[in-house]
Order: sequence, then C-alpha cells, then structure tokens
Amino acid sequence: MEHFSRVYLAELKAEEYFTTLALHFTVSGAAKAEFSELTERYAHDMEQTLLEYHSYRLSLYAFFGHCPAA
Repeated sequence: MEHFSRVYLAELKAEEYFTTLALHFTVSGAAKAEFSELTERYAHDMEQTLLEYHSYRLSLYAFFGHCPAA
C-alpha cells in the first residue's frame, strides 16, 4: 500500500507542475527566462520521478509538462 501512496503523491506533483506551467504560459503568453528555468527544474524532477515510479497518470502529466522527457 505504501508504494501506491508514493505513486499517487508523484502523480499529484506532476499534475501540479503541469498546471503551474500551463497557467504561467497562458497568463503571460511569452517565454521568459524565469519560466524557462522553472520548466527545466520541473522537467529534471519529473525525469527522476519517472525513473522510480510508473503509472499512466504520472506519464501523462510528465509528458505534457515536458514532452522530450517522456
């Protein structure tokens, strides 16, 4: 059961990252250095997370948040 809890938390983190990036991009409408750095940090975190956990939902949000990693 603990494994599934950790997978669920990873899914929630991926969803949060995706939502944050989507809102930032939608509201600002432009690529900024700060946005780029945030995207790189989130992508790195998701790459590491995907090495440890696997689920459809996690892969979905990680893919949309950072297409090259998935």
